[in-house]
Amino acid sequence: MVIITTIMVSILIKIKSKFIIFLLFVIFFIYSCRNGSIKGIEGDNNDHNNITIGNNNIIIQDDKNRLADSVDIVGKWSKELATPLVLKILNDDFDSIQNNYSHKILDFYNMEYVDKEGIICVIYSKLKPHYEDGKYILNDCHSCGGELSFVEFGKYSNGWKIENKYLRNLEDGQWGEPSSNWKLMNIGYHKFGFVIEAGGTGQGYTEMYTNIYSIIGDEFKNIFSEMTGFDDSGAISPSQDAYDSNITVIKEGTGFYDIILTTKGLKNKKAFTEKNYYKFDGIKYSISNNFK
Repeated sequence: MVIITTIMVSILIKIKSKFIIFLLFVIFFIYSCRNGSIKGIEGDNNDHNNITIGNNNIIIQDDKNRLADSVDIVGKWSKELATPLVLKILNDDFDSIQNNYSHKILDFYNMEYVDKEGIICVIYSKLKPHYEDGKYILNDCHSCGGELSFVEFGKYSNGWKIENKYLRNLEDGQWGEPSSNWKLMNIGYHKFGFVIEAGGTGQGYTEMYTNIYSIIGDEFKNIFSEMTGFDDSGAISPSQDAYDSNITVIKEGTGFYDIILTTKGLKNKKAFTEKNYYKFDGIKYSISNNFK
């Protein structure tokens, strides 16, 4: 009996010792995690800001982590504060040439890039009515347009900063007014495109075209131009051909992104859907058979 009791006590002591050792290990582990002494417990949150675009590793920097030495607008975005900043840039630039231009802000356009946020201000400038060679010029003829400028603000944790200025880069408009069918598009990595749709009707046939302009070097150039709409219903009844198109941008890579042009409608009275793939060739977009 004494022997059995001795054995049982010995077993209990061993079990208790193992339990105490296990309890001490758990306490040590929790303490280490809280103080970050074990590598990888807290980790480096910046690892979550790395993404792969194409074959290139891009470090994605969240807006909250972007800190500027100085900003033009402190804190939250303010259209009221941005407007005089933009107009001063335009007035200073145009006044160095001649001071008879008027400037009109068309819109502040939010631009979502893959790794940062920006706001682009689009401005239309045109000559004021003036005397020229003894004649009073209203600048309101059919071919009378103006010039477009773009001022880009970048978002930082402490406010907004003017990052890019493209002044008097693009001619646009007629009758002294800017075009109405336009928008901005994220067309590439840290690149935006000015997209404009225009067309007309002649003898009952309507044609629509889409043109995209973007910065190449230090100036805006037409990098995409295609017919994106057609309708013969004004000349033929019932209509034989009537279709329109939309553009999809594939946001991959570090240059200009690939484009898919999808066209739907009627062709020879039959419904159809067609997709064309475009790549930027260094000068403009062209149809490509090498599309992944």
